Amino acid sequence: MRKKRVFIAILLSISAAIVLAFIYSMLFLSFVRVPTGAMKNTILIGDHLVVNRIIGRVGRGDIIVFKFPLDPSVKYIKRVVALPGDNVEFNPETHLVLINGEELPEHRIRAFYQAPDDPGQLEQNTDEGAPPGSWYTVYYQHENDASMDASYAVGQQYRVPKKGDPIPEGPKKLRISKRLRCRP
Repeated sequence: MRKKRVFIAILLSISAAIVLAFIYSMLFLSFVRVPTGAMKNTILIGDHLVVNRIIGRVGRGDIIVFKFPLDPSVKYIKRVVALPGDNVEFNPETHLVLINGEELPEHRIRAFYQAPDDPGQLEQNTDEGAPPGSWYTVYYQHENDASMDASYAVGQQYRVPKKGDPIPEGPKKLRISKRLRCRP
């Protein structure tokens, strides 16, 4: 009789833990399958991610998942390189990202070109080394810097808006200004 009570108590405890875990996952977690290789070799095509849905402070270098404003059914997975109030610039001569006039500290690796839908890891061509203070490794797939598409050569600064700042013209033209929210 005592064994039966202990068994029932254990069974109820396990059942309660499973139910609580299920409720927690439904409320606070999201499960995402990665459809593209935009963040290879950090995240590969077909990887499954568990995403914390509780919005906290986002920092530089964090990987975030968000809904594409023009089609909320599409989720994007990107790394944060700039924060509200930062000035971002892509230098077309050096092919470097500048944040507030300083080079973004990243470990750059050149990789051989691979088709966007190829699920394999990128094969390393050259390693430019990790400068002091590097936050993460970035794989570039261009055979050489001259092959970069002209659309990358922005060359002008973009200020990431803070909460309360006017919305830049780009998002206004895309008709997403009502859904764009900036955090301090």
